[in-house]
Amino acid sequence: MRNTILFLFIITLSGCSYSAKPYPMKSGMVTNFRSNSSINIVNEQDIQSAKVENSLLNVDLHKATESTINLLESELNKKGIKNNKDSKKKIFVSVENFYFSDYFMVVGCTSTIKVKTSDGTTKTFQEHNNSGIGLAQACNFAITKTIASIINDEYIRSFINSDSSHQINHREKLAKLKELFKEGLITKEEYDSKRGDIIKSI
Repeated sequence: MRNTILFLFIITLSGCSYSAKPYPMKSGMVTNFRSNSSINIVNEQDIQSAKVENSLLNVDLHKATESTINLLESELNKKGIKNNKDSKKKIFVSVENFYFSDYFMVVGCTSTIKVKTSDGTTKTFQEHNNSGIGLAQACNFAITKTIASIINDEYIRSFINSDSSHQINHREKLAKLKELFKEGLITKEEYDSKRGDIIKSI
């Protein structure tokens, strides 16, 4: 009976939109982390209208990503990390989807967020949250939990703390070395030796 009522309720929301508004981070969600780095967080989601999976609600994924970035920037700022649009160290963020689930007396939402760093690494983060109030509330805090997972991720922290100019310099050296080898200006042994030296110095 309850499932029927809930289904009819969701049907009435057909065509309605869910506007993502992640809740503030609760104490203890993010473990100790400090940095003096600056990064550029970029919205990489272009989709403006999509369905919340397993429901009839629409969601603007681009705006959801923007809201996600706002909270991410705010939380990183508390850790000493500044958002700098000119920084070569970039994190590309994209809210991929939301998934609705129905439990006894509660509704659940799973948020999926893709993060790509400017060194070419891509990671996907996913968190679930239940709410006895409604789908929007469940999804809002699911986003917050996913953002916490992003900040707590060891690789993301390592990337934030890395010296981007140092990384780019090594990448340029490796590219130049490969070019010299392809042109026959250095031998395979010289290429392997120099490449090993560069990698060891990273």
